[in-house]
Amino acid sequence: MKFWSVVLLAAVLPLLAGPQLSERDLRSLYERRNAEVQQLWPKKEWVKAAGILEEMSANFELMQIPEIEMDVRYNLACAYSLLNQKEKALATLRALTASRPMNPEQIESDSDFANIRNEPTYKELLASVRKVWQVKDRFWNSPAMTTPYQENITEDEKIAGLTRFWAEAKYNFAWFEKVPDLDWDATYIEYLPKVRASRSTFEYYRLLMQFAALLKDAHTGVWGPGEVQQQMSAWPPLTLNLVEGRIFVARVMDDALSAAHVRRGVELVVVDGLPVREYAARFVRPYQAASSPQDLNRRSLQYSLLGGASGTTVRLQFQDESGETIDVSTARLSDAEWNRRNTAPKRKQFESEMRDGNIAIVALNSFGSQDIVSDFEKAWPELRKASALILDVRRNGGGNSGNGTSILSYLTAKGGPGEAVKTRLYRPAYRAWGTIEEWSPEQKWDVGSRGDDIFRGPIVLLIGPATFSAAEDFAASFDMLKVGTIMGEPSGGSTGQPLSFRLPGGGGGRVCTLQTRYADGRDFVGTGIQPHIRVVPTVADFRLGKDTVLEAALAYLRQEHRIAKAP
Repeated sequence: MKFWSVVLLAAVLPLLAGPQLSERDLRSLYERRNAEVQQLWPKKEWVKAAGILEEMSANFELMQIPEIEMDVRYNLACAYSLLNQKEKALATLRALTASRPMNPEQIESDSDFANIRNEPTYKELLASVRKVWQVKDRFWNSPAMTTPYQENITEDEKIAGLTRFWAEAKYNFAWFEKVPDLDWDATYIEYLPKVRASRSTFEYYRLLMQFAALLKDAHTGVWGPGEVQQQMSAWPPLTLNLVEGRIFVARVMDDALSAAHVRRGVELVVVDGLPVREYAARFVRPYQAASSPQDLNRRSLQYSLLGGASGTTVRLQFQDESGETIDVSTARLSDAEWNRRNTAPKRKQFESEMRDGNIAIVALNSFGSQDIVSDFEKAWPELRKASALILDVRRNGGGNSGNGTSILSYLTAKGGPGEAVKTRLYRPAYRAWGTIEEWSPEQKWDVGSRGDDIFRGPIVLLIGPATFSAAEDFAASFDMLKVGTIMGEPSGGSTGQPLSFRLPGGGGGRVCTLQTRYADGRDFVGTGIQPHIRVVPTVADFRLGKDTVLEAALAYLRQEHRIAKAP
C-alpha cells in the first residue's frame, strides 16, 4: 500500500457545473475517510478498507482532484490484491495507469501486489507503465544531463550541472525559510566563475557539494560519480565515535596501530598537523549537507573526518587517558581492504533481547526494507508478554516511513495524526498575475492502531543524532501520540521527500521538496526531536564499553514503573 501524500502533486480542482462541495470540503472529506482506511490497514481489515475506498472512488467530484484520485484508486487496487480479487486489482490498476504516468518502481516494490505479480496481465501492464514513464522521465531527466565521467568534464557540462542544481532548488526546495539570509541567485552567480576555473571533475564536484551545503538541509545535496567518491571515501583502518564533543577511537583494525597503543578510548586531537576541529572546519565541514548542529558535527567530526583517496597517508595524533600523546601515520584503505579487515559483526535491521524484569529491548536499525515490519510481527507474540518495551532507533538512518508507521500501530490504542506535511505549488500563470507563492493544503498523516492487540506496558524510545529521516517521522509520531517516554539526545533534525536527479559527469543531486512537522505544528527539522529525558553518553562509559543511554532507560523503567530485576 502507498498512502500518496495529496500535497505531493500540485493540482487545481477543475471548474464543475454546480459543485455540491467546495474543494476544501472535498479534501476534508478525503482526509476523514482516508484516516479510517489507515486505521483499518494494520488490522488487515481489507474488506472494510476496500468498502470505504469504493465509496470514495464512486464520488465523481472527489475523483476530479487528480492526486486524491491517484491515492484512492491505487490503494483500492492494493486492497483487491490483498483480498486475492485479482481481476478487480488488475482492472483498477490498469484504469489508473492508463490515465496518468506512474513510476513503475513504486508498483514493483509494493508487497501488496504479491498476489498478482505472476499474472501475465500484470507483467504486460507493468511493461506499458514503464514505457510511458520513460517518455515522461526523459523530459525531466534528459540524456543531455547524463554525460559520462571524464577526469575533467567540459566547462559547458560544469555550468549545466551547477545550473540544474540551482534551478531544481529554486523551484522545489521546501526550506528556504530556514536560510533567510541566503540570496540563492547571487550565490549561483558567485559560483559560476568558480566552476569555470575548476581543473578536474573531482574539484568541480567538491564545489557543487559546497554550493548545495549552503541550503543547510541533509535531504538536499550532491554526490559525485564513483570515481570522485573513491577520492573522498577511503578510510584508515579504524573507526571513530563523537562523545561529549570529543573524538575517540572506537575500534582499530591494524596491527601496527595497535602496537603503537592506538586503541579504543584514545582521543584524536590532531590530523595532518592541525588541531582536529580546525582540520574539520577547513577540509570537511564546508562540504557536509546537514540540517542541525548535531547532524553537522556528526558528519564533519565522525563520518567524513578522515575520508580521502585510497592509498594516501594521513598523520594522526592521539592522546590517551593519562595525557600521553601517540603520533602515527597510516594509509587509507580501499573499500575492499577495509571491508576485509572489518570483522565486527554487522548489525541486523531488527535485533531484540530480554533483560531482567522481563524488559524487551528492540533495536530498529533501519526502515529501509519492509522486512523490518515482518521481523517485528514475528517477534510480536513474545514482545507483547514483556513487562516493558525499549525501542532503540539511535542507529536508524531512515528508509520508508510507512514501515515505522506499521510498527507504531502495535503501540497506540487509538492512533491519530502524527505529522503534517505540505509542499510548494508553482503555477506559472498565477505568477504572471502577481500572485505570491502558494503552498499546498497541509495534510496530516495518520497512524493506525491494532485496537486491542497492542502493547500495554510502559515504552521507552531511545534516539540520538544518528536518528534520521523516516526514523524521525517515527519518533515524531511516537511523541505526538504520547506512546511513551523518549530518552537520549536530540535526533538529526532532517526528514522530507527528496527529489533526485542526474548531473553531468556521472554524479547526481537531490532537493528536499516536503515540509514536515508535528501534526500540531511544532518544528523538528533543523533542531531534531527533543527527548523527554536527556541522557548523553559519557567518555567514562564509552571507554568501559558501557551504553549510558540504555542503562539509563533500564534504570528509569525499574524506578518509575517499579519493574524489579529477576531474583
